Amino acid sequence: MHDETRLAYLNGVESVVGWRTYFPIAFLLKTPLSFLALALWGIVLAAWKGPRREVALFLLAPMALYALVSVHSRLNIGHRHLLPMYPLLCVAAGAIAAHARRRWQERSVFYTCLGGVALSFGLATPGYLSYFNVLAGGPRGGWRYLLDSNIDWGQDLKRLAAWQRGHGGVPLDLAYFGTADPKAYGIVHRKVVWVHDFRPEEAAIRPASGDLLAVSLNLREGLYLERDRELARAVFNRGWMDVPTIRRYTDLRLARIREAVRYPTFAEWARAEGLLSEEQLRTAAEDLLPTLFARVRDTQQPVGWAGDSIVIYRVP
Repeated sequence: MHDETRLAYLNGVESVVGWRTYFPIAFLLKTPLSFLALALWGIVLAAWKGPRREVALFLLAPMALYALVSVHSRLNIGHRHLLPMYPLLCVAAGAIAAHARRRWQERSVFYTCLGGVALSFGLATPGYLSYFNVLAGGPRGGWRYLLDSNIDWGQDLKRLAAWQRGHGGVPLDLAYFGTADPKAYGIVHRKVVWVHDFRPEEAAIRPASGDLLAVSLNLREGLYLERDRELARAVFNRGWMDVPTIRRYTDLRLARIREAVRYPTFAEWARAEGLLSEEQLRTAAEDLLPTLFARVRDTQQPVGWAGDSIVIYRVP
């Protein structure tokens, strides 16, 4: 119950209270379309044409119960939480084999779908964690819809080291989300921000114009960078807001979280309360890392990719 306030991301929006649509969207975008077709076909056969209703009930009842619990969960941090459904879906799809023997048209569709599943598997190898189907634009497009363990779990440091070696060992400014130590892979870098910081004694740097920035997708989109906290600190440091006023926002945020409803961002709240102008908010946010990462993303083409979760840019 405590973990149900975990930060989540869906379609470009962050939330700690979750969405009812999160797991249906994750299931739709992170399952091969051919397998979706087979699973739906198998479920229809089991529910309406199956010779043994108790077998259909054995398959469909747990799936329906698990899907219902998932939709009502506010712990929206990854498609992996749906994995218990897939073995049952495989069994349901397997029933098609006997049914499809009757007509050659059905056999053709069945084998075409099986071929599509095999093709999806082959093309995804070895990047299974970051897999997205064509509806999401593949692994390089999935970040627009889902982040966190759906695409970026810090898995690509080895690929980043290979990219660096392939480019003459050029040094990198590294913004990394993950639990591995970049130095263990021999990556020559300067620390920008690490969500799990192995060397807090090392000072973090801000990338300068012309530097090569390697940034994890989670951080590029501002996830786990505590944007509200950093913006409030920047506003306070400029003398534009005092602590009791900022505490009004944090109290509102906590109350909304307890009620499981969306809370406004600090910028939205300050704007609605008439406490800060647009110009002040822009000025305060200018030096924040989420602002830098968003500007790099929106204005620069990637110099390269390390796997599907780390993007390399030349800082403008």
